Parts: sequence; structure tokens; C-alpha cells
Amino acid sequence: IFATFLQSLFEYFPISSSFHISLFFHFFSFLDFDFFFSFIKLIQFSSVLPLIYFLRKYLYIFFVSSLYIIIFFKKKNSFFFFNFFFFYFFFSTLPTLIIGFFLRSYFKSFFIFKYNFFFFLFNFFILLFLSFFKNKIKKAKLSIFVYVCCFSIFSLFSGISRFGFTVFLFSLFKIKKKLAIIFSLINSIIISFFVFIDFLCFNFHFFIDYFFYFFMSFLFSCIILKKIINFILNMNFFFFFIYSFFLIFFLFFFFFILP
Repeated sequence: IFATFLQSLFEYFPISSSFHISLFFHFFSFLDFDFFFSFIKLIQFSSVLPLIYFLRKYLYIFFVSSLYIIIFFKKKNSFFFFNFFFFYFFFSTLPTLIIGFFLRSYFKSFFIFKYNFFFFLFNFFILLFLSFFKNKIKKAKLSIFVYVCCFSIFSLFSGISRFGFTVFLFSLFKIKKKLAIIFSLINSIIISFFVFIDFLCFNFHFFIDYFFYFFMSFLFSCIILKKIINFILNMNFFFFFIYSFFLIFFLFFFFFILP
């Protein structure tokens, strides 16, 4: 239950929920690794599921805009900054999904604390960039969308926050922070959905046996999101930069110096 709470809480922050889960696993190493890895896949999708409700306004705009484009073959400019195809955004996640599917055993091998720690260091520098870098706002283009979603493959490594890394990539292309955050959250919904479908195909019995924890993760996420959705959409990354700094300092001292 504590692991479901950790996943539900850190999934929406740019500090990698998988890193915190692997840290939890490291301290409770008596747990079976395959079981724990399957358990994380189970609760990951349920933790992002409530986003569909809380981002319904933006998802509605995406879907309606897409249908308009498909039916009338032209853009509907009244949809303010959403002037591109939703289905392009959807298909631009395919590189991450395909590579994640065929190399899932490879990425699974990195779900170990000593690897996660160094990936989390990389995530720390991403937060450093997001905390202090200021740029001029630029209009979102389809090409930027595709580049960002292709490079987000690197967020498959446990320790690198998919949310934070995607916002970082959008920021490199000078996209408004709030817009980048919304895109990143929607990206999480799409990727988590297909990861969960892949999980069900091979572990349906596991889903049935541990559905209680799936539901608990969903419930925790609903409660947490209701309280912090506005904080997420207007996030100040400096707080998470400071948090990461102290966590890295503590872990480095505890695991690498103290022994």
C-alpha cells in the first residue's frame, strides 16, 4: 500500500516515481524482483488514469480539433494554441512505445538502484535547467512535437522522470511552460495506457490477483490530484531541484561514503 502511495504521489512530479520505487525496493530487498517490477507496471497506469478527468478540458479540445481536421481537412484556428493534429501527437509517441516494447527486458535490467541513482543525477540537471532557464515563448509546431516525443525515449530509463524530461525538451524548443506540462501529462496517459495493455496480455492473472492495489493507486491519485492539479499546471521546478539536491547528497553519503 505504501508503494502505491509513492507511485501515485511522485508520478505527477518531475523527480521520477520509478526512482523512488526502486529506492523503496532497495531497502526492502527481500521482495521478489519480478513480482515487484510487475507490481509497478500494474499501479503505474492506475496512478495516471485520473488525469483523464482532470485534463478533460484539454483532451476535449484535442479530440474535437482532430475530428474537425479529419472531416474538413483544415485547421480550426479558434482552438487557440492547439493548432496541430492530435493524432500526430498520438503517433509521435510510437518510437517510445515500439522501443519500450521490444527492449523491455533491457530497460528492466536497469531497474536497479545503482543505475537509477546515476539516471536520477541526470534528472537533477534537467531540473536545474528548468529552474533557472528563461526563454521566449514560441509557437508550437508539428515538427517540434515529433522531435520531443522521439527523444523522450530516454525517459524509459528508470530514474529519469518522463514528465520532467518531456517538459525539458519542450523548453529547449521555447514552448510555454504550462503548455509543455499539459502535453507531458497527456503523453504520460498515452504511454502508460499501452504499457498497461502490454502488461495485461502477459500478466492478466496478476492483474486479477492484485486488483485491490490497482484500485488503491487509482484512489490515492484521485485524492492527490484534486488537491494539487493547479500546482502541477503552474509548477515551480526550483522546489524539486532543491529536493533532488538534498536527496542526492544524502544517498551519496549513505551509500558511497559511509560504507
